[in-house]
Amino acid sequence: GADVSLQYEVDSRVAASLASVITCAIMISRREPRPVAHLWELDWQALGKDLEPTEVFARNLLDSALRLAKGGQLDESVARALWREMNRLPHVWSADAASGGGTGLSREPCDLPGLERLRHCVR
Repeated sequence: GADVSLQYEVDSRVAASLASVITCAIMISRREPRPVAHLWELDWQALGKDLEPTEVFARNLLDSALRLAKGGQLDESVARALWREMNRLPHVWSADAASGGGTGLSREPCDLPGLERLRHCVR
């Protein structure tokens, strides 16, 4: 019983983190705000379609990253939507909280170097 419950908690946390990262990537690539990615309300198929066509999505994401790295600014509505999503799951987006956020869980598999930098750009 307890093993299944812990596995569900870990799997749900990873899925929620993945949804958050994908949602933020879509906002940055498309330069449009999105609602927060609550796991129980998320349509994974629709989210996947928002990543297509993959070549265009990747190119737009790279262009946005380069523009931000050069000091470019996000549209106010996109910045606010990103900030809301990032603050919803600080264990994903903050390097300080990446150690498990006091849950006893180790660093998440989808914690990526650079997410902390993105969070600082949005601020």
